[in-house]
Amino acid sequence: LYLLLYAPGNWVYFSVFLAGFFAMATLPLGVAMAQELAPKGRSMVSSLMMGLAFGLGGMMAPLTGKLADIFSIRAVLAFLAIIPFLTIGLISLIPEKRLKYGGSVI
Repeated sequence: LYLLLYAPGNWVYFSVFLAGFFAMATLPLGVAMAQELAPKGRSMVSSLMMGLAFGLGGMMAPLTGKLADIFSIRAVLAFLAIIPFLTIGLISLIPEKRLKYGGSVI
């Protein structure tokens, strides 16, 4: 999203493609990690992850547009580019899983 702030002309389309590609590329990894954390509820966890990802994305699009009308598109996109860095603290809450035989951490 940060590329959209400085992309001239038709490069905006390529930047939107890259942002969408990299945002959606992490979804299968997140679903697989969630399935490992809840092995008895794999299908429920998959549906929750997919539903939350697409549902929140659909709900945030109009809110992002309204905020862009109030502030500016540049300020809103700059804020949206910072949000992934704010979630780094949540990564430390994911429990480590040890292998049965090797003792190494997955």
